[in-house]
Amino acid sequence: MNKSKKDQAFEVTSTQGEGKTDEARSVKPLEKASFTFGVFGQNMVFAFISAYIMIFYTDVVGISSAAVGTLLFAARMWDAVNDPLMGIITERTRTRWGKFRPYMLFVSVPIVLIMYLIFTPGVIGSALVWAYISYFLFDIVYTVSDIPLWSLTSVMSKSPNERTGLISLGKMIAPVSFILVSVVTVPLLQVFGYDANAYRIVAVIYGIMMALGMLAIFFNTRERVEHSSEKLPVKEILSSLKKNKPLLHILASQLFITTVDNLVTSMIIYYATYNLLNANMASVLSLAMIIPMMIGIALASKLSAKHDKKMLLIAALVIRVVGYIVLFIIGYSNAVVLIIGFALVSLTFGGPEILLPAMMVETIDYIQWKTGKRTEGIMWSTQTFIVKLGSSLAGIILGYLLTYVKYVPNVAQTEATLFGMHGIFTLVPGILVFLSILPMVSYPLTMKLYQKIIKELN
Repeated sequence: MNKSKKDQAFEVTSTQGEGKTDEARSVKPLEKASFTFGVFGQNMVFAFISAYIMIFYTDVVGISSAAVGTLLFAARMWDAVNDPLMGIITERTRTRWGKFRPYMLFVSVPIVLIMYLIFTPGVIGSALVWAYISYFLFDIVYTVSDIPLWSLTSVMSKSPNERTGLISLGKMIAPVSFILVSVVTVPLLQVFGYDANAYRIVAVIYGIMMALGMLAIFFNTRERVEHSSEKLPVKEILSSLKKNKPLLHILASQLFITTVDNLVTSMIIYYATYNLLNANMASVLSLAMIIPMMIGIALASKLSAKHDKKMLLIAALVIRVVGYIVLFIIGYSNAVVLIIGFALVSLTFGGPEILLPAMMVETIDYIQWKTGKRTEGIMWSTQTFIVKLGSSLAGIILGYLLTYVKYVPNVAQTEATLFGMHGIFTLVPGILVFLSILPMVSYPLTMKLYQKIIKELN
């Protein structure tokens, strides 16, 4: 069969390096370090915005908490458009630097500028209107970095194990960013005067850290999985989502898991203050969650190289459900026993953190095998949207559940309310994790099928 010049050119591009050594085609240590630093800097910004934007708006700017809540919910609804749109844009990007790396360069200066603006009240007359404008600008700029950043993990290497390793590095460094931000932010705010200007200075510092990380990724990484020079039509890009049945199973499971993670994280301060009668125990509970989770990520990364990711994920989720039930039975009368139990359960947090993104990369190979088209950007945009949606759902669920158990702020809670809060911290997450297992039971992309796909693609 005669081939067009375009087909021949792409075939030559695709087979470049066949005769090179594995070492020449593998991800270099500098690339891994740059990618890890980029994720670290990006998550410093995300952690700061997540933890401090609400208190800045309410306590410094003077916007009501209800108005802030509406703003954050509106931003999540916007993400339903924003994330897929960015996914489509990246799918149609073709440059001499690749599909995804250029966005690391483009976002480096805007992120510093927007971190300055979002913490500068009074730019226009209405503080609330400026909050909407600046926060939505931040959401857009952050998305421009986030989808290409994680899409890079599927093109920096052709090796499934190397891709999983990159995702593991990113997922392990992200909690470190959150810990660092939680430790140093208040002292930094105090050094700079603990006013609006202090928030702005700290925000710019974190913005610069993210910018440096983005530049490190742009200059030091390479995209090794080649793409056709043809730009796919938008209709075809969106159609690939519908055809990717394994991805839909992953997203359904991830929505429940992300909701649980955010629900537990948000509940920690309430649980420490009222059930354990010591707000300082929130830091202990946070460490009891984050450190075991990082260990779990490392274990899952090692095990996934030799075992079926689907079965590993289901096993981790089943253990997590059992762990939550045991925590519910244990109660909260003995804080030490509870914290030890919570730390053991948190070991299973790491499995989904690494396995679900690694499985998502496999679905990108799957859809390429099925359709002949590779669409990383739109696939990763669904993952970032699910993460944001899960965060919003957790806030809504927590608000309704606290109302249901008759929680009253800043007073001693009744025994019935404390029992209800214990259930929110343990039993409700157990139910949601159980629901996350159901989509994975019928997940169709087995290890055997994926090995066949990789063999045929290569």
